[in-house]
Amino acid sequence: MAPSRKVLGWPDWLPGYERRPDGDHAAQRDPPAGIVIHSGESGADLADAALRMPISYHFAWDKVPGEPGRFAQLVRLRRRAWHAGVEGNDWIGIALSGPWDQNPRQPEEREAFRRLVAELVQALPSVRYWTRHSDITRGKKDPGPGVTADWLAGLGLTWKRGPLGWGR
Repeated sequence: MAPSRKVLGWPDWLPGYERRPDGDHAAQRDPPAGIVIHSGESGADLADAALRMPISYHFAWDKVPGEPGRFAQLVRLRRRAWHAGVEGNDWIGIALSGPWDQNPRQPEEREAFRRLVAELVQALPSVRYWTRHSDITRGKKDPGPGVTADWLAGLGLTWKRGPLGWGR
């Protein structure tokens, strides 16, 4: 029998974010312990592009020409997204705009990212760590040199080389 929503104790959707449900996900066994930071495809609307990719993220940067950028939520927080392999899929996947070597990144994206992470930490007390996709998966370079520890300074998270301490 599947656990009830009350037993799981963490939200499905983070309030204030556009929902663009991606059907590519699975059951989440435990509350996520951290976030994995990615760079997505280049383009104006990463959230829309992410829906067409064979991977899924919980959140993706969404930039419509002529409008301010924002994050959209694609996968429920109680679901497992396919973004970082066996060890990373249980964590919350956040895709920044691409390409991975974009440096510096736009200040609006960084500010929105910090706001999102702060809200995740408040909504999910289990979230204590952060890592980059490149810290988990050999050969990956994202999110790239423009995303450093100072992006998460003061948010109460600790860097970890992958959810199980694995990595390159």
